[in-house]
Formats: sequence, structure tokens, C-alpha cells
Amino acid sequence: MMNAQMKLPFEDTNGAATAANDNRPPINEHEAYFREFHAANPHVYDLVEKLVMEKIASGRPRYGMKSIFEIIRWDYPVNTTGGSYKLKNALAPYYTRLFNKLNPELVGFLTIAPIRKVTG
Repeated sequence: MMNAQMKLPFEDTNGAATAANDNRPPINEHEAYFREFHAANPHVYDLVEKLVMEKIASGRPRYGMKSIFEIIRWDYPVNTTGGSYKLKNALAPYYTRLFNKLNPELVGFLTIAPIRKVTG
């Protein structure tokens, strides 16, 4: 089995880059889940972006998306659809890449977890 880190391309459609408008097949089941989850729960990204901006404003040099997820899980009454969990950890690398795509001037603030293509 070979694992290779993959970049997640996002299209820019009328100024709104999302995973939902990516026409290529997902590279793994996590990416497929992210596409569905993000399309059904766009408010989650809004909260993610708000919290990341707060961490930047607080002077932190770097931060991790899983830490942002923990803040959302424990401190925000967010309702989500499309899964048995409020936020699966497997979504973190995809939200990081979406944040970086929409905020290119802030690339490097969030740590980036590799996305592996599952081959069989």
C-alpha cells in the first residue's frame, strides 16, 4: 500500500471557493465526507474562521485545527447534520486547506496535517 500526501484543490466560483464545487473524484472517504459535511453545514466554516482569526489576533504564532475543533465541541452549541459526531477529527485537514485557500495571506498560521490517498 502506498500513501502519498495530496493537495486538495478548490475551485473559485464567483469568489466562493468550496470543496462542494470540486468536480474531481474524492481521493479518500474522508474527503468525500468533508464535501458532504461542508455543503450541509457551511456555518461550521464560518465559526472555524472566526475562531482562527481570534487566535491570530491574540498573538499566537501558530495554531492547530484540531484545537479549534475542541473549542467548538466544548464551548459552542453548534448543530450539524450528516453524521453522528458534531465534528470528526478527519475533517481538520480539509478545513485547514479551505481556510488557507480563502485566506492566502495567513498560510502558515495553521499547522497542516497530511492527506493521504488510499490505494489498494
